[in-house]
Amino acid sequence: MQMLMLESAQDLLAHVVQQLTTDPYVSAVLVREPLLDLDFPATSDLDLMVIADVEELLPERLVNGSSHSTTPIDVIRLPRKLLHNCEELAQMGLVPHRLLSSRLVHDKTGKIGDELETLRLKLYEPKIHAQRLTGFLEMGFYTVREIGVTWDFPALALFWLHVGHAACVAAIVDGHRQFCANVYTRPLAYCRQLEAQGCMQIVESFVQALFLDTDVESLIAPLRRMHRVVHERFPEPDWPSNMRQMTRYEYRYFGSGAELDWRISVAREMARCGNHADAVFYLRFWAYSLARLPMVYHRALEGIDVSFMRPECKVLPDLQQHCPEILEDLSAILGPPLLATTDINDSLGKLYELRELTLSFLKYHGIVLAGLRPWQPASFTSQNSCHVHTLTSPSKEEVLPQ
Repeated sequence: MQMLMLESAQDLLAHVVQQLTTDPYVSAVLVREPLLDLDFPATSDLDLMVIADVEELLPERLVNGSSHSTTPIDVIRLPRKLLHNCEELAQMGLVPHRLLSSRLVHDKTGKIGDELETLRLKLYEPKIHAQRLTGFLEMGFYTVREIGVTWDFPALALFWLHVGHAACVAAIVDGHRQFCANVYTRPLAYCRQLEAQGCMQIVESFVQALFLDTDVESLIAPLRRMHRVVHERFPEPDWPSNMRQMTRYEYRYFGSGAELDWRISVAREMARCGNHADAVFYLRFWAYSLARLPMVYHRALEGIDVSFMRPECKVLPDLQQHCPEILEDLSAILGPPLLATTDINDSLGKLYELRELTLSFLKYHGIVLAGLRPWQPASFTSQNSCHVHTLTSPSKEEVLPQ
């Protein structure tokens, strides 16, 4: 992939902003800073947040129609109404991280800059900060609970441990008053940042706990096979009227073959730069996302409103019924061969250690979180029926494409 240079990126940004702001529902546009990904310049994209009259956060890849059309442009549309209540917005997990690590490049209303400054001032008020940090650790709580319904699928249980580790890293980075907008797909970059700052040494334990010492190239062929199957068998459905817009947009986003090609290019650049574990984590996130397509497709046929990322029933029986062809490849990507429940228990113990380290770090910085629930896998004895549990959180903290 051709490297995007700063000058051409600035030209592309101007073109895209002009294109976006022809929409009367758009109030403002922000762009991620720095404009280019300095760690992986060969696969850098433009990362935009668009403040608009929408009801939910809506991710998409923008087709810009310019001479720079090979450059991916990532857009998340954010409801304008959220900025009317900056106190509530400041509690919303990674959303304020994304907003405040971006630069305002267009403001149709003339008010967005002031609202963002209010958000910045609210961000570390003790009560608000504690609420946001609690949200990250609640994400860990729910992912550990989910392990209780995946003992029959160890590789998927290991994926939930990935999310739990990333949630702890988010709490640590946020507790250190820094931003980590990409933490759920690129947590190791923030782990190394913490190590470089002398905060803690967690990279080696992180890699060992999640079995990230894996050949990146070995994951790409099964990932492409998974995509071929779900692309052919599960095109975008006729959505029921009650299906949330965010799920519809994410279905389109994660099902895209062009998006998969770009994600593989990013992973390969990570590996070329020596960040093999980062690439493995990144591709595992994408494999789980592809596995959700058959599940969400059938929920749409059943007229049931669901989140894209959060499973609404046991994953293994659902995929065995609707798309068994991908199970072998999904397992090969999400974990090493012969992964057993004893391995999951060992990795779970390492996550518990990271949680305690997180709480100690926050306490050292004067932040004590009250009312945290203990993390433990759920006891789950129901049969294979769907719609019998909602173990993951319906909270505001979402794992968005990054």
